[in-house]
Amino acid sequence: MTLLTEIEAVALASAAHRPAPVLDRAWLEAQVRALIEDAEEEIDPDESLIFYGLDSIGVMRLAAELQRHGLEVPFEALAAAPSVTNWWSLMEAQQRGA
Repeated sequence: MTLLTEIEAVALASAAHRPAPVLDRAWLEAQVRALIEDAEEEIDPDESLIFYGLDSIGVMRLAAELQRHGLEVPFEALAAAPSVTNWWSLMEAQQRGA
């Protein structure tokens, strides 16, 4: 076994033992804060996140993160309605299987 294969095996084993994050509204709000550079101020969940400085790269990052967790929320849907409330509605619909 090569060193790279050993490292990959250890990474996979540790990931398998880590509990999956709960994708609740608090998780989403934490993701949004991480995407917005100056997230020190309170974020209005109904306000467009563009107002807070979110850019298209941030939206792409969130779409990729959701996909890693098994939610297929396309970039276009996130970009069309960039607010915490709207994004949470999209996530809830996916989690319910709608």
